[in-house]
Amino acid sequence: RASPMKKRGEIVGFQIILVDISKRKKAEEALKQSEQKLRGVIETSPDAIVWVDTTGKITLVNKKGFELTGWSERDLIGKNFMDVEALTQESKEKILESFMKRIEGIDTPPYEVEIVTKNGEIIPAELSASLIYEEGKIVGTQSILRDLRERKTAEERLRESEERLRQLIEYAPDAIYLNDLNGNFIDGNKQAEKMTGYKKEELIGKNMLEIGLLPEKYLPKAVEALEKNMRGQKTGPDEFELKRKDGSTVTVEISTFPVKREGKVEVIGIARDITERKAMEGNLRESEERFRNLFESIQDPVGIFVGREGRLIEYNKAFKKLAGYTDEELKDKTFLDFVHPDDHALILEKYRTEYSEEE
Repeated sequence: RASPMKKRGEIVGFQIILVDISKRKKAEEALKQSEQKLRGVIETSPDAIVWVDTTGKITLVNKKGFELTGWSERDLIGKNFMDVEALTQESKEKILESFMKRIEGIDTPPYEVEIVTKNGEIIPAELSASLIYEEGKIVGTQSILRDLRERKTAEERLRESEERLRQLIEYAPDAIYLNDLNGNFIDGNKQAEKMTGYKKEELIGKNMLEIGLLPEKYLPKAVEALEKNMRGQKTGPDEFELKRKDGSTVTVEISTFPVKREGKVEVIGIARDITERKAMEGNLRESEERFRNLFESIQDPVGIFVGREGRLIEYNKAFKKLAGYTDEELKDKTFLDFVHPDDHALILEKYRTEYSEEE
């Protein structure tokens, strides 16, 4: 810095003051480099970044911000964010409310806003904001806007998938239910209500033993299944009887599968009503028993042979007595084993002429 030196009104020399500014220059250079790094981070960010001063004027928009919105620097920089067309009115009000809270020292979590592009498309975005300070004073806010379109699409697909799965479970022909490891009911489908006679609301939080749905004689088997579930093993199908709300019983086959949900192990159960099948099996056993009694009561020897080799599969007492073999010896015998060798050709010829390959 130089200033003239005067004597009697005339300049007789100059006073020069030299100040060492090396530290300041270094500080300015460091600041410049820091700003360049910050600018590099901002410009290469995959999210839109917008700076707004305390008056609401937009002071910075990064490259992604212009690409995302389609608006130019002329459209946004220097404009009050409440006046630009790049946001819906509702979103502007949200941002203003959040800014005022931050000024008062109240932290606000990320929230959703709607960006309006230059061609009129509405883009959902997540906004995260932080205050900008200079020399300890608040000079504005930095907002990071993340495009939520892909996430929204994924969430919608997930919702649709969950809805399809819910419908599939809800209208499945078998009862599907969810229990905790103590046997307490958590959820179930329509078939579970139909099978037990109880509404879902009556079952939630209840234990099958508590309401008498599972007779006590099945308790050891149920406990064994839960212990396996605790070890991460699936069980079944195991047969149980359930006592319905109206007092009637239903025979079911139950399979269980342990699953982890929110850090807890729960049990998915699938119960199939086999009451009709059990009745049919009982009728079949009775029918087979009647047939067996009738078969054994025939006085003539009867043997049943199958296949082209004529393998013996069934015989009555009279056949066994006539053949003279034990049960063990009769195993795997064929028809020709009971025919004299001299008659084999006759038998085979008759078999070939009377029965086709298919028969």
